Amino acid sequence: MTTVFDSPDDLAAAVGHHLGHSEWVEVDQTRINQFAEATGDHQWIHVD
Repeated sequence: MTTVFDSPDDLAAAVGHHLGHSEWVEVDQTRINQFAEATGDHQWIHVD
């Protein structure tokens, strides 16, 4: 189930409440390299 907040006040009202969770996502070197390509951020500290 997706939770949608229509305003900042609605989001603030949710502080402290469980909003759910998502499945695990594997962040491998390929995904990191793709992110670097998409953002133009190839600094070694982010991709090494």
